[in-house]
Amino acid sequence: SEDPVIVQALIQIEFFAYRALEHRRNINELRLIKELMTDPSSLVELMVMAFTPDDGVEIDGNELEQSNKEVMARCAFNILYDLPCCPGIDTQGNVDSSALRTYIYRLYELSVERHRSQVVDMVVGNLLGNLPRNENYPQPFLGEIVEKLNSDSVDRHIRIRIFNSRGVTTRGFTEGGDQERSLVALFKKYRDKVKFSYPRLAKIYSQLIQEYEHDAYREDDIAQLEDYEY
Repeated sequence: SEDPVIVQALIQIEFFAYRALEHRRNINELRLIKELMTDPSSLVELMVMAFTPDDGVEIDGNELEQSNKEVMARCAFNILYDLPCCPGIDTQGNVDSSALRTYIYRLYELSVERHRSQVVDMVVGNLLGNLPRNENYPQPFLGEIVEKLNSDSVDRHIRIRIFNSRGVTTRGFTEGGDQERSLVALFKKYRDKVKFSYPRLAKIYSQLIQEYEHDAYREDDIAQLEDYEY
């Protein structure tokens, strides 16, 4: 249905049930996700629910109101923390760079208006870290956005989001760090693609390379110990 009343009700249901829905393969089809990825003001509303204002001053309500706020805050934080999407991406993984830029810059404006400028870097970093890493990645528009924002906090959250996107890994007996070495090779390609044009983005990939190399050595040591045990 495209009835606004029904759509709004669906968004509210999905907001409270997000933890039960977040691992659906077609999560991008949720009305809530479509709303969040097309309207930055709706994402800022989650930021308002989940985080205290920049000045740390909140208006206290009665006990029931405070309890309701805590429930809303938990739901909003879970969505912001686990949001797997990025604005401007179609169902085929293609990115509308103009829509992405417009969304990101408007999000910053709204975060100032709603006194949540201290958390917007985290949110933006997570969104940019969700860009699909296809054959065109990293695209020039990503480097341009990162350089324009010029934020160590955004860069850090992009790196953390990319690193955490692997999830749980499995490996064969005494496999060692082969998976991590494959990632090192991949991110070296990404870094080489941008190192002369977008130094901040190149630095993000260099840091990821260091982390994957460290993990590869650790997995090699674990595999060697397992081999000795047997």
